[in-house]
Amino acid sequence: MAETILIVDDDPVQRRLLEGMATRFGYDVICAEGGDVAVAALTAQDTRIDCVVLDLVMPDLDGYGVLARMRDAGVNVPVIVQTAHGGIDKVVSAIKKDYSTKTIFVDGHTDADPITRTKEQWEDNWDLAAARANAVRRYLTSHGVDPHKVDLRSFGPNHPKKSKDASRRVEIVVQVS
Repeated sequence: MAETILIVDDDPVQRRLLEGMATRFGYDVICAEGGDVAVAALTAQDTRIDCVVLDLVMPDLDGYGVLARMRDAGVNVPVIVQTAHGGIDKVVSAIKKDYSTKTIFVDGHTDADPITRTKEQWEDNWDLAAARANAVRRYLTSHGVDPHKVDLRSFGPNHPKKSKDASRRVEIVVQVS
């Protein structure tokens, strides 16, 4: 049986894009156009959801409200938070409010191309990926996230994505179990 992803986004184009991508990778997908529909799906007795992709900024019940209702209902499912509005400050707020007791992984990524122009700063892609993750870790902890709950992981050239831009990123992952 395929794992099921719940995609929660008020933007129908974004929902379709995410649904298409998840389906291509073999996942079953449930789409919700808002927070109330998402909470109903997450708390339904006959529905198994393995992961949630959650937009933070939505009308009515937003992503923060969904996270709070999940916590109150004891729903313990991994959540990938995304938003087209705002930035890391919204992530910091969500971590402090809903995940303050959980372990936070800051994952630095880079592409597989050897470093040439910034060789004086980073010896190799591993150093660059770790530096990216560490910069985000410093930001999180300087804005009130418990430093004892934040761990770094570096994914240098071993896990590149299809494009350089997609490979050059930092992910913030909350361990919920």
